[in-house]
Amino acid sequence: MGGKKAAPAPAPAPAPEPVVEVTPEPVVEEVVETVRARDENGHFVADDPSTPENEAWVGGVAPTGRKKRTRKSRG
Repeated sequence: MGGKKAAPAPAPAPAPEPVVEVTPEPVVEEVVETVRARDENGHFVADDPSTPENEAWVGGVAPTGRKKRTRKSRG
């Protein structure tokens, strides 16, 4: 038929890359149990106020005050 050739087909569009959602890992606070230091007889060790470290607690850090329990109001 005629001398015309058909135009070449366009190249297929590249497939879109899959979207990967990155979820941050949950932050887990390390729970450190505070333990009183004891001597070889099993008695509590007192803190020496002349030193910066607290010798009365294993790890050198005394626990913070406990949370006070709140009571429900009557009524």
